[in-house]
Amino acid sequence: MKAFRMKISGQWAHFRRTETNNQPLTHNIIPKTALIGLMGAVSGWERAKLRKAFPQLCQDIAYSVKVPAPLSKMSFGFTARPSISDVYDKSRKTMEIIRNPQYEVIVALRQTGSDAEALFSNFVNCLKSEEQYYPAVLGLHNCPCNLELLDEGEVLQENEGEFDTSYFVLSSHKPRMDTVQEVVLGFDKIPTIQNSRLRNLPDSYVPVVFPVNASIKVEGKYNQYRSNRQNVSFACVLV
Repeated sequence: MKAFRMKISGQWAHFRRTETNNQPLTHNIIPKTALIGLMGAVSGWERAKLRKAFPQLCQDIAYSVKVPAPLSKMSFGFTARPSISDVYDKSRKTMEIIRNPQYEVIVALRQTGSDAEALFSNFVNCLKSEEQYYPAVLGLHNCPCNLELLDEGEVLQENEGEFDTSYFVLSSHKPRMDTVQEVVLGFDKIPTIQNSRLRNLPDSYVPVVFPVNASIKVEGKYNQYRSNRQNVSFACVLV
């Protein structure tokens, strides 16, 4: 599979957990659904076109996430006022925000000759030329982010066994306890598929575990990412 690796960073991020509405909480890592939306915006895909293709894009694009720095969260409060109302008709809202998020993301193309390949190529070209048709954001429009292409490469055939990784793994992977005792682990359950109405499918959520600024040894199925740059190769789990 064709693949590339990039760095995403910003001052703020919020990826709303759909089960939290009045005072929304955020996912710890960028979900695949949010990443595809970011790729579409940067590549200049209009919303109608992106919505129509979204379910298949989720199937044909795979990704993995590394967290190279500790995640810090805070509650952000704001005052909501109706657009047409008395000035005193207002309410206080809060939401959970990630401060100074940093992610290293591998994006792989499962299916060639599809809308996914077009989006994949458009996005890589935008990264290379440092262009954005619409601003890249981390969940909300007031959470802009920086994108940096690290390298291009390929994801090799899936293997099974013990491997060392600094990217997320599934909760079903078996960790070697001697490698996780001194490591900070994060947990999340992330959506991986949205329908054409941009609603997360209930059975598409995947529970993941990720080491923070560290690596762990686990046993299970994995892929190998190999960069076009010399001597850059490592294991990862794709969803």
